[in-house]
Amino acid sequence: MVAEESRCIGCTHTDSWTWARLSLVTSLVAALIVGDVCGHGPALVGGAQAGARSDGGDGSGSGHGTCTSPGGCGGGGAEHRDSLKDAAFFDTYASPETQAKMLLDTARTRAYFNAIKANRKRLKGKVVLDVGCGTGILSMFAAKAGAAKVICVEFTAIASVTEQLVRANGMDGVVTVIQGAMEDVDIGVENVDVIVSEWMGYMGLFEGMYKSVIWARDTYLTPSGLMLPSTIDLYLAAAVESAPPPNNLTSRFRKPFFGLDFTALVPVLEGWDAFKMEGGRADWRQGSYPEIAEVPLTELATAPHRIAAIDMRTVTVADLDQIDATFALEAMRSGQIDRFVGWFTCDFDTGKKNSAITLDTGPGATPTHWHQMVFHLAAPLQTMAVGASVGGRITLQMSGTFHREMNVHLGLSTPARVAKSFTVVIVPDTTRWAGVGA
Repeated sequence: MVAEESRCIGCTHTDSWTWARLSLVTSLVAALIVGDVCGHGPALVGGAQAGARSDGGDGSGSGHGTCTSPGGCGGGGAEHRDSLKDAAFFDTYASPETQAKMLLDTARTRAYFNAIKANRKRLKGKVVLDVGCGTGILSMFAAKAGAAKVICVEFTAIASVTEQLVRANGMDGVVTVIQGAMEDVDIGVENVDVIVSEWMGYMGLFEGMYKSVIWARDTYLTPSGLMLPSTIDLYLAAAVESAPPPNNLTSRFRKPFFGLDFTALVPVLEGWDAFKMEGGRADWRQGSYPEIAEVPLTELATAPHRIAAIDMRTVTVADLDQIDATFALEAMRSGQIDRFVGWFTCDFDTGKKNSAITLDTGPGATPTHWHQMVFHLAAPLQTMAVGASVGGRITLQMSGTFHREMNVHLGLSTPARVAKSFTVVIVPDTTRWAGVGA
């Protein structure tokens, strides 16, 4: 599963197959104006209020009131806390705002659109299963591509909006929306020919939705069936310390401001920027949690290293519950490495050689709601020369305390022995989910 190679960037073709005609975004905006049709509100996570998540996959889930975990609610203790966390996790995906933000991630939506269109000959007359369908846009893409039947499974109450969208686009004769957990619902057929799902979380695996997708594959997909996406690759690279970004405000005060000399404010603003930057670095270095951020390509110090190659046709849950990989990163530029950066790419098989469509969430690619996962070291490494190697091992392991959270251990063997552990958990945050120290 683990291989070393440079980051591979596929070709995402553009085309004129119109998808803007779907009234999807318009209907969602209307739902947002009217209000949350699902009655979405803050849920409790370990006693704290959980804010709406602004990014994520088309996860299947729900969450109103107390407990809506597919696995059932425990009577108390750790099991009950997990139920509350699951309810909060699902609740965010019942929000039309969350769904709208995912739809407007154009790199994500366009990649799926192009992949389904490129496979229209393979979808024509076939049965398609969309796992965790959210607003059903992938299901409707499949219907437009000629699928005979599309089963759209969504656990949250956003499914009621999905039904409206399907009817508004005249696809209710092809697309069937089913609300419920993938593992529990009756989809009305014994086999499907294609499974499509946008299940990926931060660095691919966070949230653990791959479990439901693999279960659906093993239960329903025909032996020659198609998985979209088909493969997932995880990558790691090192980054160098960056200078504080230029303050656009200072330029306003370098020349007369309403006829007055305000140049004395310039060094104060520049000093404040440096203070904030160094304070932020210190917080990340001291903490045991990763940052979710967009890292400029210019800050990468090494070529990317593929730490895992995942074939969705054959991978097992056990394969993904823990990934352990060694790496050797060659420095492409000199500087002090102060963090490591992780991301993923998805390839969609088109049935043609060397023509896979790729969704890339890495530095330098079109930004997505996944961004990158950034692992800050407690202190920068010694200055690295071009050609020098940074070696070590990384372990990604789904948490034993809550199945949607992830533990990451990063250990370096060269040029210095450094080890740091990180925990990526679901926390109350009104802008995005972040990691929290173990």
